[in-house]
Amino acid sequence: MFNRNVPASQWTVITILAAALFVASVFRLSRRDAPPAPPAPAPVIVSVQGEVVQPGVYALPPDSATVETAIRAAGGVRGDGDARSLELMGRRLRPGGQLCVVRQAHGGIQLTLERMDARSLLALGHKLDVNTATEEELALIPAMKKDVAAAIVSRRQQIPWNSLDDLKGIPGVGGKTVEKWRDYLEIKGED
Repeated sequence: MFNRNVPASQWTVITILAAALFVASVFRLSRRDAPPAPPAPAPVIVSVQGEVVQPGVYALPPDSATVETAIRAAGGVRGDGDARSLELMGRRLRPGGQLCVVRQAHGGIQLTLERMDARSLLALGHKLDVNTATEEELALIPAMKKDVAAAIVSRRQQIPWNSLDDLKGIPGVGGKTVEKWRDYLEIKGED
């Protein structure tokens, strides 16, 4: 079967090739069994508005999502304004936040932090809190009728909502409807 007249140098090459194929096979098999790498953290999506060079919505790295990075992403403060000395510059931003940069009459800069409007939050896949959303915001939810939105707000004025399942207590709202709303609504602190 084997030709005994094969020179030793060729046997050496064959042996090295076989060893390399063996190592490559073992390496490839070991990579299949390795657990997948954890997903990268999602960027922090924020809106920067007002006296900045390029107002808009920005995706910031989660480890450095601060007021200062957001202002830099928006091209800095427009004109001769310098917000670097303001105390909020190091404050971390949450997803769905909105930073407003306003020039004061005396020339100073004021920063305010708030939530994006409900339409933007929903477009970005964020949920609205049943205990804080207005009737108009709740009416943006698919299959949410205005009278149901009014009932949600009216009820929470007496007793805050503790669970989305409690919404089934509103006339005309059943389990299937609540399940559809879970993609759009939340109660802060609910598990």
